[in-house]
Amino acid sequence: MQSDEIGRHGGVALGQASGACAKRRRHQSRYLGLKLSSMSPRARLRFARRTSLFHAEPEEGTVLEIDFGQGTPHVFMPSSDAGGRTGLRTTVALTPDPRFAPWLRFHARVAGPARRIEGRALLVPAQGLSVISDIDDTVKVTQVRDQQQMLLNTFVRAFEAVPGMAQHYLIGLGADPKKFQVSGAGEAKPIADNTTPEGRAKNRRVEVEVVGVGK
Repeated sequence: MQSDEIGRHGGVALGQASGACAKRRRHQSRYLGLKLSSMSPRARLRFARRTSLFHAEPEEGTVLEIDFGQGTPHVFMPSSDAGGRTGLRTTVALTPDPRFAPWLRFHARVAGPARRIEGRALLVPAQGLSVISDIDDTVKVTQVRDQQQMLLNTFVRAFEAVPGMAQHYLIGLGADPKKFQVSGAGEAKPIADNTTPEGRAKNRRVEVEVVGVGK
């Protein structure tokens, strides 16, 4: 895969072993028709943070070694297929740490230039209803059918909710959408440092303000 090649699902595979992240961002900005010097400081910071996760060495056949801890055998995830899926299914016997409930934390690493990746999996009850959805164009406006617009909405622009989606969720929960007003603050109102995993975990939050309730 060549440097600056745009991935199938909006990921930007960048870089050879040499070259700084700033140079890689310049390559990205040229492809997207951006002029970094004319962007506001907030917009440049947003672009740098979102693209930083994709500044990696693209290698075919990469295998992830996943460690769930507690002495459990490591799980090896093969490379994804042309559709972006691995087909991996695994069972791990362990006791989740109640401090992180309902999440299970894990670590993964790849061969070559050793990289350690932190992740987490959501633990769901054995019974019940779960809704699993890709957020692109169902929750967040992405425009996946237009590659350039998709990348701009993913890496450059402030995230925008799909109109009416919040109301659909409220109706599904049996609530009256006329009594709710939903707004996304996202990156505009962080409560912690968004450059660290701990800070991002604190920023992923839902705040509910109750108004107009009589005594």
